[in-house]
Amino acid sequence: MIEGFRKKPNDYKKKIDQIITFISVNMDSTKEGIQILQELISETEKLLSK
Repeated sequence: MIEGFRKKPNDYKKKIDQIITFISVNMDSTKEGIQILQELISETEKLLSK
């Protein structure tokens, strides 16, 4: 679906896959997934301002 957008974050699909993989009952792993999500949101926000 994201491939249809002209502007998109770099490695969007890879990052989403990582987030899904990291979210678990393991708190450290979940924190890493949340960090990737926050970075992806920030990158997306920057695209909106261009």
